[in-house]
Amino acid sequence: MSLLETEQNDIFLHKYLKYKQKYNALKMKYGDEPQMAWTPNIISSFKYLKTIEIYDENIYIHDIRAFTDAINQNEKLETLIISKSNFTDDGILILAGALETRPALKNLQILKCNISDKGIIALADILVKNKNLEIFYLDNQLEVRSDNDSFKLLGLINLAEALKNSSLKTFSLINCKISPGGVSLLAEALQVNKTLTQFVLDNAIVPKMDYSQSIKAFSDALTKNNTLQTLRLNLTCINVTGMNLLAKAIKNNKNTSISELAIQTRCMDMNDKNKAVKAFSSVIKNNPNFALHIIAL
Repeated sequence: MSLLETEQNDIFLHKYLKYKQKYNALKMKYGDEPQMAWTPNIISSFKYLKTIEIYDENIYIHDIRAFTDAINQNEKLETLIISKSNFTDDGILILAGALETRPALKNLQILKCNISDKGIIALADILVKNKNLEIFYLDNQLEVRSDNDSFKLLGLINLAEALKNSSLKTFSLINCKISPGGVSLLAEALQVNKTLTQFVLDNAIVPKMDYSQSIKAFSDALTKNNTLQTLRLNLTCINVTGMNLLAKAIKNNKNTSISELAIQTRCMDMNDKNKAVKAFSSVIKNNPNFALHIIAL
């Protein structure tokens, strides 16, 4: 055997022993036969990355625990995106404690992970405790369910309270069915929040429910909020009366920062749309850079 072959074998043996040592450590920590999708080398890399994106439907609870241990040692993590993964509420509860204390974390996106009330409450705690967070997406949570369930009020109460005291600049809920009471809670949080610049609530309604009071809550928020720049609402039921309320609120708030309003609705025909645009004519006159988008579905 040549010297080169000997060195290569030594390197392979070193890597194998190191891998086996880490695997055995995980076995001791999490059980005799931990069912895991990620290798120890993958898990170890999570300690050093600034951006982590997870798109994996086949991870196990032991992966999440090991991932959390690694994140607890990562002081540089800035962006965490978890998408199309079976983290569910249990995984978020395990992970939440680590995310509350990550000093560099600015961007947290939990997408299509089947999160419900327990997970939302844990995420709300993160928003309150981690004052470095600027971007939060909680999109497509109910797409993976077979029923028409909606977010329950308890989780939304916690999320709305968190919004009042968070440091977020961008907040997004897309394809997450929310009752009128829940939507109103989020709108009321905008009356208090002083950091958000972008708020997105898209395709978030429960069919056949009345959201007129929710629109009123958003108009009340726009009379008081001076930091929000972009408001995107797809409640599908906004009519001309609702648009008049929103226009009046923006017009009457002399310190408003709102520069973009995007509305999607099924409750306006072309004639109604023209009336809605007319309602915003004075807003546009006072602010030529104001952008109004109305999509009548």
